[in-house]
Amino acid sequence: MTRLPVLLLTVALALVVSACGEPPIAFDIPARDGRHVLDDAGILDRDALETALVEHAEAGVDIVALTYTVEGANCGEAFRAGREFVQAWKADVAIVAVAEPGDFDDADGERCVGLAPLDDFELGRGTREEISEVIWPPLIADNAWVEIFDVAADELFVALSDTTDPDDPSDNPSADEVEAQEDDE
Repeated sequence: MTRLPVLLLTVALALVVSACGEPPIAFDIPARDGRHVLDDAGILDRDALETALVEHAEAGVDIVALTYTVEGANCGEAFRAGREFVQAWKADVAIVAVAEPGDFDDADGERCVGLAPLDDFELGRGTREEISEVIWPPLIADNAWVEIFDVAADELFVALSDTTDPDDPSDNPSADEVEAQEDDE
């Protein structure tokens, strides 16, 4: 086989595979209607989380939360749901948890939780790894879903907000102070 037919076959195969795409998520995302929490699985303290997320949004970081159950749940489903959810609700970042029916309470169950920023460049890799690889695992093992979402929301708020006060000198060190801090390290 010559190079051109092999190249054309490779391109054609790539187009076929990309045209197939990902399967749709198994959940219909409703209109936002001012909400921040969509807890279809019923595993969260919806009112408390809604209050916290409204406060974060008022301070400039729009975080939304989604939970649901579906047969055949897996991390691919959660990833796709997060992407669709954050785009549909036009938020900065979504926290999403998906599980097989009954598996949110089963330590050996099939469930997945993740973060989906609207803009991948806004949320640093370090923050994602800290939440998903350090903070969440013991909470997931304990089925502490309320804490999983609460802690993630707080960590995301800190990571995505500008908490400096331009009028507070302690938030705006002079060049000499920065140099002195670097020398101390």
